[in-house]
Amino acid sequence: MKTWSRTTALFALAAFFCLAAPALAARQTLALFPPEILPADADNTLRSVLPVLEQTLKEKLGDRFDVRPAGQGTFPATDDLYRRKARALGASYVFTGNLSRIGNAVTLDVTIAPVEEPGKGRTVIVSGVLENASASTPRDLSLFRRLGTEAALKAKYIFFGDERVGEGASTRNIPKLAGSTNRSAPLPGEMVSTALSDTDLDGKMELVAAYPDAIAVYRVEGDELRE
Repeated sequence: MKTWSRTTALFALAAFFCLAAPALAARQTLALFPPEILPADADNTLRSVLPVLEQTLKEKLGDRFDVRPAGQGTFPATDDLYRRKARALGASYVFTGNLSRIGNAVTLDVTIAPVEEPGKGRTVIVSGVLENASASTPRDLSLFRRLGTEAALKAKYIFFGDERVGEGASTRNIPKLAGSTNRSAPLPGEMVSTALSDTDLDGKMELVAAYPDAIAVYRVEGDELRE
């Protein structure tokens, strides 16, 4: 049987780790938490699509992250709970989200943050319109898959700072963000959720804001919002 000298074996081992390091470093470990429904336990229609949404997020994040599903808790989620569960999974990053509905308009916001520095998290928001607000239809399931895909792509974009999606031969680019961003005057109170919808069917989108004890509808007039 052929034997290697101690020096040859050490060189071979060093070469292996040098070649393997880029591949290992390319995939950060991510704890994936299912989106929370806001307000909690208030919408059975949204609850029924959570498995579809979670599976879509897992699949679309999996090309750039080592995704580890964290499961759904039975008590209110907090930043401390997220961190403890993520540490138990050996994850470096936490992926959380909120799903809300106002009428037929649904909004999904997701946040990706370092486990030990949650204040450095980045959030993206995607939205869509349901076909049936009382029961999920095949078209609605397709909508939630699209929302999950779009949220995952945007999260990867802000995390990696590039437009590359996929690995190897399947790599492709996504378009850079275009247009401009405007800032309106501050809105009063503490909002629970927001959504864009054509509430009066006039062909123009209104901003619907949900507060803890009320719902307000704002018209978009230039760079301003009018209630």
